[in-house]
Amino acid sequence: MSETVAEARPDTSEAVALHQVFRDALESASDLVAGAVVERPEAQEAVAGYYGNVLAFLRAHHEAEDAALWPRLRERCPDEAMVPAVIAEHEALEGTLTRAEHALVQFSTEPTAQWGGHLVGALLTLQFELEALVSTQEAEILPLAAEHLSVEEWAEITPLAFAAFGGDRPWLVLGLVLDASTEAQAASLLERLPEDVRAGWQGEDQARYETFVAELRG
Repeated sequence: MSETVAEARPDTSEAVALHQVFRDALESASDLVAGAVVERPEAQEAVAGYYGNVLAFLRAHHEAEDAALWPRLRERCPDEAMVPAVIAEHEALEGTLTRAEHALVQFSTEPTAQWGGHLVGALLTLQFELEALVSTQEAEILPLAAEHLSVEEWAEITPLAFAAFGGDRPWLVLGLVLDASTEAQAASLLERLPEDVRAGWQGEDQARYETFVAELRG
């Protein structure tokens, strides 16, 4: 009698590592932005670059979910009321994200206390709304994704986010994600990224990331 082999299920916990990148950045907004205005004006460019790339990656991550997660869950979990509810929250975040991006443009152009305050306010509002969204995703959506998506389908999402990324420092967001990941998650992600991205990280990009973070944190 042959044994039934259980189908492999995706490790959706890697999404928590991505969420942690956004949590860490938004929780640090008051310290980093105010510090750049008052105490460390030499860090203003690094702070603006950091938030510009984190916000760009948040947008790209949402686009990847729109392409590879939500349509599949809608189709495969038609009786799960939580799916359309979370999709609605996900879509509602767009306006808050756009306002944070606009505040960052103002701060980048004129890094004064006034615009720094506007930026911090916009980032903290984004933090509040994003935390509600990702907490629900982690509790309700990731278990559904683990059940209803294949390993291969789940593995598409983060590479799609990197492909859609519109920032100017892909090595920065890659480093942030790798730092938030377990060793196994980091190895899996690097395997799924394009060869040039992986080669860049193993070449100069990791050192570039470490230098940037040291400058950012002072």
